[in-house]
Order: sequence, then C-alpha cells, then structure tokens
Amino acid sequence: MSDANRILKQKISDSISLCFFSRNQFRNEIFEIEDPSQLENIFLENEPDRATFIEPTLKYCIYEKWLKNLPQSKTQGAFFIIYTDGIFDDKNAFKRLIRDTCKEIDNQQIIKIFIIGVGSEIKTDRIRNNFEDLNRNAKENKDKKGNPCDIVGFALADEMEDIIQVLKDELKQNANTEK
Repeated sequence: MSDANRILKQKISDSISLCFFSRNQFRNEIFEIEDPSQLENIFLENEPDRATFIEPTLKYCIYEKWLKNLPQSKTQGAFFIIYTDGIFDDKNAFKRLIRDTCKEIDNQQIIKIFIIGVGSEIKTDRIRNNFEDLNRNAKENKDKKGNPCDIVGFALADEMEDIIQVLKDELKQNANTEK
C-alpha cells in the first residue's frame, strides 16, 4: 500500500486506477483511487482467484482507457503496475498484447508495464526466470516506426527501495537505449 502513498503524495498522478487481474475476463471493475485509505476495503472485498490471467483486463485498460484517449493528449503516458505472486496463466496472450501494443505507439517512453513480484514463491528460480524471460523477450518488440519497443519491466518487491525510483530508472534505461 505504501507504493500508492508514494505515487499520490509525489503527484506522479492525481489518481490511481485499480483493477484485479486474476480473472479470465475483464469484469468491468475499475476503482479510481484518490486516497490510499480506500485500498484496504477494496482489497478485502475482492478476494483474488487462484489463477492469474493478465491479458483480458490489461488489454481493456490499454486499449479502452488509455490508447483510445491518446490521440487527444499526445503526451499522456501510462504506467501499469502489476503485482503478482506467481506465473501468469496467460503468458502467451500477455506477450502478444505487449507486441501488439508496441505496434500502436510511436515511442516506448509513453507506456510502461511494470511487474512487481511479491511473496516467497516468486523468488523460486522457475518463477523468477519466467518473469525475467518475459522482460528479455519484450525487448524484441518494435514500435510503429520500427524502433525497439521495450515497455515491460520486472523487479522483486523486497529488492526495491522505492517504486518511484524504480519507474524513473526504467524510463532512463529506455531513453538510453533509444540513443
């Protein structure tokens, strides 16, 4: 919950949209958070399922909530932060979504999808390697102009000091690869 505090307190965003990714379909539930104190009740009322299907909800958020409005703003970027304690059950669909999203944008700097691993299971070699593989494979994507499009990052929660710094570092790293 402290990540939400940091994002709102440092005015990275005026609000945070919260979705749950564990269902195999988008349930049309997006919670707009303006105060971190709202989070506890939302999490208590929305028990996660056992499976982790990322693509249906993330696709809706990217295409319907963000990309659809991008032509008007041209500069409004997006950060999608996904907290997970295990492997995505729809890894191939997620990879296709990342590839297809890259093809829709002019520059990798405008969107970041950051996966944060939580809990002890995520630290097993098999699961950690799975996410590092997703991160490596994402670098093969190309944007609308044919440039490299690396919009995915991964870190373990207990190895991060500050979510804001992690996001800044990811943007900096990508800016350096564009030169």
